[in-house]
Amino acid sequence: VTLGVVLPLEGAPVLASFSELVLEGVEVAAVTQTAPYLDIHLEVRDDGGDVGRTANVVSELEGSGAAGMIGFLEEVSLNAAAGARAGSVPLVSPTARAPGIAADGVYSLEGVDSVGIHALARQAASRGYQRVAFIESTSALSAEEADLFERELLGFGIPTVGRFAYAEGAT
Repeated sequence: VTLGVVLPLEGAPVLASFSELVLEGVEVAAVTQTAPYLDIHLEVRDDGGDVGRTANVVSELEGSGAAGMIGFLEEVSLNAAAGARAGSVPLVSPTARAPGIAADGVYSLEGVDSVGIHALARQAASRGYQRVAFIESTSALSAEEADLFERELLGFGIPTVGRFAYAEGAT
């Protein structure tokens, strides 16, 4: 399974630094997945924080068969990515607020979105995930969303094996 990782690795210094942390988290998740039939390959692309480049990278990754993509740290990047898809390959942003995006398969981990959380848990179940670990901030909003995600996962029979917190504002 190929997952695209689209981040501004060479963009603005603050975003580039945060992108490195996000990339490390994605790499840890890919390495620690335990389903023996799932071989995850990460295709990492730098969009430099440029929405035109984001759109091109998303089209390329979708065309090469990526099963999903993660990154898109800003709302404009997530919007560009959603608009660039020919199909409905799942897109996940850990940070972009996405109130204006109403597209299938577009998820933001910023703010509590119970519909998106349920859909993400359903996606994990449909892909055969046996257990999940995730990273969250220590903010009340993040904890509320993480609690909801954990409950949704359990509804599909998927236990959470780790929740790792970072200090609010550390990014």
